[in-house]
Amino acid sequence: MYCDLCGKETNKLYKINLENTVVFACSDCRSFGKTIASVDKLRKSPPQNLNLKSRNSKKSEKEETTEIIMDDYGKMIHEAREKKGMPPKDFAKLLGIKESLLLKIESSHYEPTIKVAKRIENLLSITLVNKIKNASVAKSRTKDADVTLGDFVKIKKRKSHNF
Repeated sequence: MYCDLCGKETNKLYKINLENTVVFACSDCRSFGKTIASVDKLRKSPPQNLNLKSRNSKKSEKEETTEIIMDDYGKMIHEAREKKGMPPKDFAKLLGIKESLLLKIESSHYEPTIKVAKRIENLLSITLVNKIKNASVAKSRTKDADVTLGDFVKIKKRKSHNF
């Protein structure tokens, strides 16, 4: 049987509630949630959907990337729109969004979706979206290891206060 959080093989798992999600954890990881029950016989193989080898081989060879919007997106959009001489109302109409939303984006009070940011990039000829390679998980695991939930979740223990 394998722990859903750390992937460790164990003879005994615990069914726990972790942030309103039921998972099966080893004795080391069960303290991260509320224990519901003890499970002696459950899973004889690692979780199927978390195995990197079962994915398409072309995808596993490529490095995964994440798209993020630049920090100063609001200022960049406002300046580029003004440079092109477009009023906010007309530019918002071109984007297919409300003028009020465009103004919130330009004032950096609302971050646009990647899809909207790419449309803005095309219309204003600016760069708002950066691609970042995700190598942190790959570096921390060996080539043949499975990715577990614990690789993606940063677990923060609460400090208990004794009064």
